[in-house]
Amino acid sequence: MKNSCKKENGITLMSLVITIVILIILASIATYSGIEVIKSSKLTKFTTEMRIMQTQVNELYQKMQDGDTTIKELGKIISETVEKDNQPQVNNVFNAVGITTKDEREQYKYFDKDTIKKLNIEGVSGTFFVNIDKTSVISYEGFQYGDKYYYTLEQLPNGLYNVEYEKNTNEPPTFDTNVEEVSEGKWRITVSNINYDGYINKWSVKYKLEDSDNWSTSEDLSFIVEKEGYYDVKIDNKPIESEEKTVILGDYVKKGLLLRYDGIENTRNGNNPNATSWEDLSGNNNDGVFYNINNNPDTITDMDKGYYSKEENGYVFLHNDSYIKSTNNIGISGDANFTIEIVSNLWEDGKNQNYSTVENCMEAWWGSSETGLGNKCVLGYKRTNKKLFVDFVNNTSFSNDEIDLIGKTSYKSFRKTKVGQIKNGDTDIGKINYNGNDILNTYTGTATFTPNIEDSQVQVGRGWQYNNQNRTIYGSVKSVRIYNRVLTDEEIKHNYELDKARFKIE
Repeated sequence: MKNSCKKENGITLMSLVITIVILIILASIATYSGIEVIKSSKLTKFTTEMRIMQTQVNELYQKMQDGDTTIKELGKIISETVEKDNQPQVNNVFNAVGITTKDEREQYKYFDKDTIKKLNIEGVSGTFFVNIDKTSVISYEGFQYGDKYYYTLEQLPNGLYNVEYEKNTNEPPTFDTNVEEVSEGKWRITVSNINYDGYINKWSVKYKLEDSDNWSTSEDLSFIVEKEGYYDVKIDNKPIESEEKTVILGDYVKKGLLLRYDGIENTRNGNNPNATSWEDLSGNNNDGVFYNINNNPDTITDMDKGYYSKEENGYVFLHNDSYIKSTNNIGISGDANFTIEIVSNLWEDGKNQNYSTVENCMEAWWGSSETGLGNKCVLGYKRTNKKLFVDFVNNTSFSNDEIDLIGKTSYKSFRKTKVGQIKNGDTDIGKINYNGNDILNTYTGTATFTPNIEDSQVQVGRGWQYNNQNRTIYGSVKSVRIYNRVLTDEEIKHNYELDKARFKIE
């Protein structure tokens, strides 16, 4: 009986000990959870108040930029208020956020409860140091996490609550422009796709003609202008300002234009399918003389000659020794930079081929020799490898990408940019552009050479003679433009967009 009682008492005592241990553990868990809940609640309160204040300060900055001079008067001078009563705390706050100089501190104002109340800011019980010019908000009380105090949202681990207005980003804003001709002599310019890291409620647009010193301002992102030319356009919200972008309104770029053949306006008086030459619209009267071209399309009964096609909006060449040659030399020679643009439609090979090689479609060229290799320049397309090419003195720069343009109306251009010796493998000889996009091109040829082109007449629809054959293309040429300078990206885009609309480029 005694043993039984001892055993029963022993079990009871052990159970009691276990129960007490469990209760202690549960109490510890509950205490820890309670502490964490309190911490979480304090963090939520801190971040909420900071975010409210940050939003308010962003709006105050915007009002100041819009001309509200009273914004500067908000808040109290720190040295005259809180610094007198609690210098150590002020030092702790500013040192914690990396503000160590007197000049930096004096840019901040103290937003106490009275200031916050006057601004009708609700849900905020703390006080703050505020620099409206920098849209910077610093908590005066801070938030304690562990043994460390945090005074700004961006100081928190992982920067989770960073909502700072990043107006001081190193990157200026960027934007796109679109031009629409709303009526004759009137264009709408629209600014879109503005990209900026900071907080901006409203952008203003500044614009002016290139040669003008006076900027006009539009408070709307879409506005009307009534004079063609080059416009400089930028967006701003002082002191933030974008870089200028050039917008071209009106006809094709005229600066540096040496020759312009246009299939829609094939004469200086508009369209004439019976014209006896392809008239130059550049103002240089460098008309294109017909060779084996039928100037009466109504009488075409076979494929013996080239001809003008209204359907193609250009001149058709059929592998039949037809071509067009400018009256005078083009005026580009030596190692000069230049730009050539062509719109054409190269067809599938036809039956009327009177020479053996048709792989090279040379839409336009000029150079010193019609019967052999000379100091020439050619822009064309190679059917066998489906690549655009520029040929300098029998040294060729090919586009790196294959392009299938047979049977398609397409725009292509070449801007020669490199002066001096060119090495095999160079990719900076110039820029080949296809349908508005620059394409990487690589020079292949002899080890080194200098592309000294000899001035000559421009020939359209063929390359130089080979085996006494004129190597006429099969297809149509709709437009040719040659400049004595390198066109900018904006100018190339402008000309291409005009060609795209006028010649229905796919």
